[in-house]
Amino acid sequence: MKNKKGISGGIALLLAGVICFFIVHRSDSIAPGVVNTTISYLVFPFLCMQTHVVEPLSATFDEWKKITIIQDEYKKLYQERDDLRAELIELQVIKNVFDETAEMREFIHNYETAPVALARILLKQFTPDAHFFLLDRGSVHGVSKDTAVVYKNCLVGKVSDVQPYYCRVTLITDKNCKVASYCHQTKTPGIYEGTCSITEGNLSHVDHLSTVVVGDMILSSGDGLIFPYGFAIGTITSVSKHEGAMHYSVSVAPLLELEALTYCSILPKKVDQQAVIEDAHLQTKIHARKQVEELLL
Repeated sequence: MKNKKGISGGIALLLAGVICFFIVHRSDSIAPGVVNTTISYLVFPFLCMQTHVVEPLSATFDEWKKITIIQDEYKKLYQERDDLRAELIELQVIKNVFDETAEMREFIHNYETAPVALARILLKQFTPDAHFFLLDRGSVHGVSKDTAVVYKNCLVGKVSDVQPYYCRVTLITDKNCKVASYCHQTKTPGIYEGTCSITEGNLSHVDHLSTVVVGDMILSSGDGLIFPYGFAIGTITSVSKHEGAMHYSVSVAPLLELEALTYCSILPKKVDQQAVIEDAHLQTKIHARKQVEELLL
């Protein structure tokens, strides 16, 4: 009830002001200056309202529009950032793959995988002193000593002796076979050594500050002149270290069941033409130096 009375009173007051304005405006007995003064009193509140209410509200609406525009631009920039980050991650992955496969690409350059010689196993020998195969490929078939023998991306051993029609392969399980290797997950390097056991070998020269994980796969690192990069050897079965020792004792189980194989592949080494050319130049220089020395004598 009080609110209704207040509203009615306000309306009545406004109507009274309007009536007074028309009476004053139409009356000839009132001086013109009084009319202007009266109008100025009526208009002044609206001018104050324009300055203190309407203009701040208009400025606030303009700020809201600017904020909305900025938020839209931020969303676009945020999306562009996510797209660029995804592209960067993709490029980083490509770079990592490229770096990690550098040695494999070098291996492909140095080894021919197409003309692999498939050989049947004639004889298997597993004794406490030696592990070897005899294969039905020899020098007449182009087999040479100190070449790698593989089976489905796993190392079998190396050709240690060549006869015209057969060759001997020292297996990776032989105690005289050593392969430069590394752990697949942690990239920890080491030397795989056979123990004349078909179920267990060792990974030696593994620094005690390195990381070694049970179950990690051991791959050939390609260091050396015989075994190429990237062929599997076995998996880590146990890791231990004696107090004060500087290296881990790592046991490795070979991946292949060598006693079950019936054939394997001899991987011939590709001739490095650049090395041949450099060797020829070196031989030429040595021959010329000898001739000069003979002339001086």
